[in-house]
Amino acid sequence: MKEVPFESSAFPVLGIDDQTNKLKGIGTCTLTRLDNERFFLINSAHTLDHWGDNPIFIALPNGKTIELPFALKTKTEAIDKVDIAVTPLLGEFATVFFDKSISSLPLYDDFPYENYSSFAKRVVFFGFPASNSRFTIDLKKNTIKAKPVCITSVEVKNISNKIAKFYNIDPSLHILAKFEKRKMKDQNRVRKIAPDPYGISGGPVFFAYVEEGEHEDILKAINFVGIGNEYLQNRSLLKATRKEVILSFIRDNLRLIYKFV
Repeated sequence: MKEVPFESSAFPVLGIDDQTNKLKGIGTCTLTRLDNERFFLINSAHTLDHWGDNPIFIALPNGKTIELPFALKTKTEAIDKVDIAVTPLLGEFATVFFDKSISSLPLYDDFPYENYSSFAKRVVFFGFPASNSRFTIDLKKNTIKAKPVCITSVEVKNISNKIAKFYNIDPSLHILAKFEKRKMKDQNRVRKIAPDPYGISGGPVFFAYVEEGEHEDILKAINFVGIGNEYLQNRSLLKATRKEVILSFIRDNLRLIYKFV
């Protein structure tokens, strides 16, 4: 998947550590568009909830770091199954994103599925792990270097009602992918220990359509389908919220989203 410019629309999310008073990586966010005039940053709501009232920053590929001004979070009953937070791009905040190094992913669906029905399908999770050796933050030079992870797996469609209830999984809301950390394979089908996925919540999720080769898969098309939001370690699963659910939330709450800006 190296040929796909994931980093133009997915960015590291940073917070200030209370103990060290330094920036640290805490997650990922994704730039999306409703149409050619309305753009939204999507975060995972649980990332913002965990960070409380402390400021949150976004590191962009053009070298700029900007504070997240506001986000409308989903909340359904006591449990938030959708788990997203939405920030519209408006005013001065929006101008930072007007850069050739930055692009957005469509919330609408115009992918020609019928053209790729004969190809194998993979699920791709992309994001920036929480602070570890992959993060380098130099405040003197005002630079942030973050190495992302790209996890490619297969979709899991069938789970028991008991597991779905326990882990708050709803097939109409969620996409699931298999993730066995010690049994994953790289693009050359060599088994390797996969990187820790914590921190990629808020990152984009794709369906990749590939032609299966003898030694490696050949990418034919890729389609943005959702936002990653949870690693279910005990079930060896990654979970994402479907983009049509996010689109519905934004459309239902447009007035409220813009009211807070």
